[in-house]
Parts: sequence; structure tokens; C-alpha cells
Amino acid sequence: MDELIWPLRLPPQATCHPEVDLLLQAAQVRSKLEDADGAQALCQRIANWNGLVEMAQAHHITPVLYRYLTTTCADAVPPKILTALKIYYHHNLTYNFVLTSQLAELVECFEAHDIRVIPFKGPTLAALAYGELGLREFGDLDIFVPQQDVPEALRLMATLGYEPKRPLTPQRETAFLRSENALVLKRSTDHTVVELHWRLAPKYLGFHLSDDDLWQWRVSTSPGQLTLCTFTPEILLLFLCVHGAKHHWDTLMWVHDIAQLVDVQPAIDWPLLLAQAETMGCRRLLWLSLKLACEDLGAVVPKDIWRSVQADPHLQPLAQQIRTQWFYMTPLQPLDQLRFHLRIRERWRDRIWYGVHLATTPSVADWSAQPLPASLTLFYVVLRPIRLLRQYGTARLRYWLRRIRSAL
Repeated sequence: MDELIWPLRLPPQATCHPEVDLLLQAAQVRSKLEDADGAQALCQRIANWNGLVEMAQAHHITPVLYRYLTTTCADAVPPKILTALKIYYHHNLTYNFVLTSQLAELVECFEAHDIRVIPFKGPTLAALAYGELGLREFGDLDIFVPQQDVPEALRLMATLGYEPKRPLTPQRETAFLRSENALVLKRSTDHTVVELHWRLAPKYLGFHLSDDDLWQWRVSTSPGQLTLCTFTPEILLLFLCVHGAKHHWDTLMWVHDIAQLVDVQPAIDWPLLLAQAETMGCRRLLWLSLKLACEDLGAVVPKDIWRSVQADPHLQPLAQQIRTQWFYMTPLQPLDQLRFHLRIRERWRDRIWYGVHLATTPSVADWSAQPLPASLTLFYVVLRPIRLLRQYGTARLRYWLRRIRSAL
């Protein structure tokens, strides 16, 4: 078996590499699964099968690769590779069924205590966008509850064995709910991880929808043998775009989710989606996500939508940066992340809000670096900029501010 080589050292035009070609072909939402000859030809060019598998795992689309290979060209794949992929696929499917049953337990508990709960991502996204649990990888559960219900939700989760990864004092809990969007909890008996959300995204990303709006925009879906509610395809698509932006679309999975949802849900209400994106200043975010989903993974959107995507001159350099990142797997440094997030917003007021929020909103790191009594909590607004200056240095910050201004 080939020696493991990852990350693959790729040229700027990464798709000239056969391993990349095959992975991107496997991830196409409209893959020509009947084109066995084309798949066979791709397989014959693969020099590093282990590198291909490692790349699929890094991008969290290994089940998708397995489906493609077994459907089109199983006889052209080394038996050990195919066996390893099969084991991975079935392990993922089994684990997803376990997580789905645990999600049902949580939803049932919350509903029994009159807490409005909406699961999203995880099993519900697998059902809504992929049509089956086994094709999407997820390692935790995401649920949304209104902010005022979070204390009661935490109490109920504690009765089921879930504890916050970072315990919060009552004083810190109030500040955390105000500044953050989710809390990670874990159950020690089976290591199940749950993200409890009261906002769908961090405040600095500008994804603001009221609890009542989110409650109205629900649909039923059926992961496994269960029926659960999740967000409508329109709200889910916009969330996936914002979530991908938060992570700089650093893996193919973030774009693959979007491409799958667009492909499987053809009745998406595009005017509603665009109106929400315009209201929240997320239009460029949406266009960039659709550009990647369509050009790289074969999704198809209405012609007028695609014309708008093509008309935005800011998208191409951003898309190329993301594509290079996919196959070099070079993580962005914190100030690179800041620059990227500013470039994907089309409104100056959102860019200013982003900078002010990051500079002045205390985080868990601030509380840990300088513990203060509850009566002095407001001082963190002053201490945070000081901590950032110490961490990054004034000269480095001035350098990056110049780069950010030149990029905008």
C-alpha cells in the first residue's frame, strides 16, 4: 500500500492533480454515476490512494467518496482501500444512528417541559440535504432554543448527564449568554457532544433572526425512523452560508452541504432567501457560497441568481483563496481571518460593527486571563483591547491594519 503523504503538495491550479480531480468528481451533486469509463480513467491516474483517503477524511466527505467509487468503478480501486472505505462508511452510519437517537431523547425532554427546540445540522441536515444518514459526517448535535429558555435547558440537560465543557458561574453565565451564541456540553458516559444555541451564529457575523421568525420557519424531516422539525431550506441555506464563512470554507464539507441542499430542494423560495440576505448584509456571503457550490460541485441555481453571482467582481479572488486553502490545508492566522471576514461583507456598517465587536466584547479567554469579581465585569470592555495589544503587538497590528485597508 502507498505510503501516506498528506497534505499533498499541489500547484496553484490544484485540480490538475489526479487525486484532487477524483475527490472533486466524487463530491459532485450531479455526478455522472453512469459514466463508468470516466471514473475508471480517473482511478488509473491515482498514484497515492492513501493520500486520497486522507484528503477525503480531512474534508469530511469520506462517505461521499465511498459511494462514488462503489457505484462507478469499484473494480479499479485497490481492495484494501475499498475495504477501509467500507469500514469507515458503516462506522459513520452506525455512529450517526446513535447520535440521532440521542437527539430524539433531548428533543422529547425539552418538549415535555414546554421548551421550544429546533435541531439543525447533524441528523436533520443529513436527511434534508442528503436523503440518508450515512452520507454526511457529524460528530456532535446542534439544537436551538430561545435565549430565555437556556437556563432551564441546561438544568434539564444536567439531569441527562450533560455538563458544560467550560463551567460558568451564575455571573459569568449572564455575560456569556449576552455575548456568545452557543455553549458546548458533553456527557461523560458516552462522550456525546451537544452545542446548545440561542443564536445561530456569533453576533459579529450579523446573522440576526428573532426567535418567533425561526419558530415559524420550520419543516419536518425524517432522519432514520424519526420525524423531527428543523429549519426551512431557505433559512438553513442562509445559515450554512454564514457558518461556512465563519470557518472560511476551510473544508469541502461546508460547500458540499450547500450544494446538496440546493440540489435536493429545488423548490427553494429564492426571493425570500435574497430578501433575508439583503436585510442582514449577507448577500456577498450567499453569492460566494453559491459560486463555490456551482463551479466546483455542480449545483445549479436559477439563471437570474447565477447572473448576479457572476456580476460581483469581488468573488473570484475570494473563491480562489478558498480553493487554494482546500488543497494546501494551511489554516488562516487570526488576523488573516479578520481580513477575510471583512472582505466578504458588502456593507461598511457591518465591517465596522465586526471590528468594534471583536475589539470590545469580552470572551472566555479574557475572563480566564484576568479574573475579576462580578461587580467589575464592565472593566473587561477596556481590558480586552489591552490584552489583544499585548498578544499581537502594536507593530504587528499596525501592519495588518494597513493590509486590511488595502484589501478593502
